[in-house]
Amino acid sequence: MSRKMLQVPVATFLLLLLLQSATASPAAAAAAAPAASPDASTISFPMERQIDASLKNAKQIESRVLPELDGLQRNQEDEKWQQVVRFIDDGFPVLELYAYKFKRDIPYTLIVPKIDVRTIEKPRLKEFMLEHLVPGKLFDSYSGVANSKEEEESYGNGNGHKIVFRKLEKSHNNVWLLNGQQILYKLRINENLMAIGIDGYLGDRKSPYSKRNIQETNNRYNDPQPLEQPNITNAHAKVEPIIKESKASPLMSFLANMKTGTKVFQHFLSKSNLTRTMDDNAYTVLIPSDNAFQRWHPIDWGFYPFSVPEFTESVLLNHFLPMQRPLRLSDVRNMDEVVVHTMGGDDVVFHGQPTPTVNNVSIMSDFTLSNGNQVFIISEVLFVTEAVVSKLHQMHKDKETPPLLAFPWFGAQFLSHSFLALERDPRFTQITRYLNNAEIAPHISGANYTFFVPEDRAFEKLGFDRLSDEVMVSL
Repeated sequence: MSRKMLQVPVATFLLLLLLQSATASPAAAAAAAPAASPDASTISFPMERQIDASLKNAKQIESRVLPELDGLQRNQEDEKWQQVVRFIDDGFPVLELYAYKFKRDIPYTLIVPKIDVRTIEKPRLKEFMLEHLVPGKLFDSYSGVANSKEEEESYGNGNGHKIVFRKLEKSHNNVWLLNGQQILYKLRINENLMAIGIDGYLGDRKSPYSKRNIQETNNRYNDPQPLEQPNITNAHAKVEPIIKESKASPLMSFLANMKTGTKVFQHFLSKSNLTRTMDDNAYTVLIPSDNAFQRWHPIDWGFYPFSVPEFTESVLLNHFLPMQRPLRLSDVRNMDEVVVHTMGGDDVVFHGQPTPTVNNVSIMSDFTLSNGNQVFIISEVLFVTEAVVSKLHQMHKDKETPPLLAFPWFGAQFLSHSFLALERDPRFTQITRYLNNAEIAPHISGANYTFFVPEDRAFEKLGFDRLSDEVMVSL
């Protein structure tokens, strides 16, 4: 059987060859299978990302601490101090809602982005703030961290992403980058707290808080160019937040702004007839996570219940709860039991103790939409059981198909299966970071591919692990 070559940009192809020559994992050398029917032994489903235990501040990250603010000069007229104050005042209250507590005598670094925190979409605000907080480390000097061995000095931000300092080579102005963003200043707030201002912001550049809310022009990372020879004068254009009115419904806007976790529900909802009526009513909506839908995919050839449109729509209806006043998570916690009638005609039962559940399914998180309606993210799809699926299968034998993954890339099944298999293996964090940002999925449709996968140590040997996402994908 003939094999297709990966039709990707030449630079991307050379990068993969170079990494492979540095060191490749025999175990991962071939995630090879037709896209339509990947081998069951190599497919794994994504799990929630855990904090890397090798980070020196992993315990502080997991303990959900905020720094004491003694010495914060709120009355300073200096713009740098005002940026720090605004960042704290606009962002810290959100983290306190998630049980983050102030704690004394802990080293801490604030990374102050050049963006108004108030423009960030509320569902992404917690993630955005944590991306700019480093508990357990006060970065007073950059050179020591940049020159140290990574295994000896490896700290992460509140989301568990590594903090990397790098001095621009051939820079006459001693320019330093923090995760690819130019450092503008640092302010010592108190004995245990440092603020570092950057010209930009940290995080995935394709995430909604950056893609939709921030307009960037002339950023040197938008175009491929060598890291050693930046144009210092125009290295970073001013980042200005913008707010645009969305014509989409509040629920669909919310789903569009969620980078991960709800894409399957969004896909099915957009194909249904529910979007015509949902905005005229008050409701609480229960949104199963992507993993919840993924559990019903067959490992290889089999039956996927949500390939039956009328069944899928009936399931969606039973996840909408029409109510005069949307149910809040605080309401659930304060009651022993409450029964609510769904839009599809069934009943769901909420329990508040010991942890909030609906039909004995965990409520993972909650969000309030701009129109006041409520979203609960849940860990399972309600009203779908083995018995229900078996009966549906008997009625729709024609729907038997190889597994189709709705995410990460519906049009690139081989790449999606490969990504999900690699994502849960700690040896492949760099290649999954690359795949998540390189936008190569349109070039890898169809079947019959072999993927030679370099381990993280291959990236580290070449120094690519220290590059920002933008620089890596431009190579």
